[in-house]
Amino acid sequence: MSELNWDAPWCAGEIATLHDCFHRVSVLTIGDKGWERLQGHGGGHQQVLRVSRDVSFYRTQNLVDIPADFVEDVLRPEAGNGVLTGQFEAFLVATQLAPADLMLSPELAVNQHQKSNAPCHLRYVMRRECPSGQVSFVVAPCDETGEHLWEQTSSGKARFVSLAAVDGGKRTLVTEIVRLYCVPEAAIKLHVGGHDLPAQLLAHYQDRQLSPEVRFSASPEYMVVCIRRCGRGPPLLPKTAELGAWECAERTGFSLPRYLVRFAAIMGLDLKAWDSLDGRQLAPFQAAVRVDQWARCWPHLETGFRAQCRAYRSVNRISAAPTLVEGVEPRFVQAPAPAAPEHLLRGLEVRNTFIDAQRPSPPSRRCSSLPPA
Repeated sequence: MSELNWDAPWCAGEIATLHDCFHRVSVLTIGDKGWERLQGHGGGHQQVLRVSRDVSFYRTQNLVDIPADFVEDVLRPEAGNGVLTGQFEAFLVATQLAPADLMLSPELAVNQHQKSNAPCHLRYVMRRECPSGQVSFVVAPCDETGEHLWEQTSSGKARFVSLAAVDGGKRTLVTEIVRLYCVPEAAIKLHVGGHDLPAQLLAHYQDRQLSPEVRFSASPEYMVVCIRRCGRGPPLLPKTAELGAWECAERTGFSLPRYLVRFAAIMGLDLKAWDSLDGRQLAPFQAAVRVDQWARCWPHLETGFRAQCRAYRSVNRISAAPTLVEGVEPRFVQAPAPAAPEHLLRGLEVRNTFIDAQRPSPPSRRCSSLPPA
């Protein structure tokens, strides 16, 4: 994994991975030390952190009297409310890469299959426990693959938003972060870092209070499916829909989402399964599926899987066979966090999730006297 470059000019270098991107959110939402308060600028808590001569980070914090679960529901990528994407050009076609992970593309580019090196797409991802106990969102321009993210294009700047539940979840601390490149110090306080987000959230919440029967989020529900009791290797796959011949699934690099999708396709079913949930990688023996889609597919898939169990027992000459369990707790694979850039945290020390500024002591002046002989 390449190291995240905090100093590269926008559009001169991409954020290496989404993991690096969320690591940036984690670092920049911890504590207040090192941040300079901007006086007399808008509402909320406005701060700036100067990383180098050319690079600064602008942070806005607002405590809103809205339940944290409602704010998360409104901002979730699948909700389609457009609250975090409003500053960008119109992105009309959404491709779901995983739960809470969307690629948004201009309709013109999709319809005409345009190929361009220009970042004309948008990646919109949510992740839980980043930092611990919070939910974070990244909205950033990207290339057509969705892998390379940019800080800024003609469409707008990348946005980093973090939510922290306050007062038992009754209120929400909303933190927005924007990276500034080559912005003069005198002009930083004129920068607008998404200050309308609290007002938009409040408008959604007031509409919900007026019409409680209406669900303003279109977010689907997901659950985790797990495979167990594979005592003699991975489960089997049917060669045809007639379920008369079987073959062993891959032993090396087995992935339950890939297995379920392939099994369903052989049986003529359209099932989507993912290896991540809310931005976090699942263990290979688990898969995230949509609750409604699984409910439609499982009655048909169950027949094939029972036949697989019989074939598994026969081939391996054992009494146990693989079992699919629905609605289990997710088990995540811990991804290694890249080291925080030294020049960003120089003079800062993390203590119990708070950042302490270690200000160097001024050098002592020497008097005119000579040292003792």
